[in-house]
Amino acid sequence: SIVRSPRTTQFYVFLASTEEEDGKIGSAIETLERARLIFKEDEKILYYLGSLYEKKGDSEKGLEIMKQLLVMNPNNADA
Repeated sequence: SIVRSPRTTQFYVFLASTEEEDGKIGSAIETLERARLIFKEDEKILYYLGSLYEKKGDSEKGLEIMKQLLVMNPNNADA
């Protein structure tokens, strides 16, 4: 768990990717949801979060996040 909240997106992305590699998709999602509260418009966090929801089997939530990302940046080809 994160006691202090580092102010870099890379920390959260790294932590989530480590959790994902360990098969802890739910924990990775929680990590990125916390990051999303701090970095509200970070495209990398939103894209990764949407991808994880899809991987977890929650396509509806993943699609909702990708739509938010496209509203922020209609030119995001990945989303």
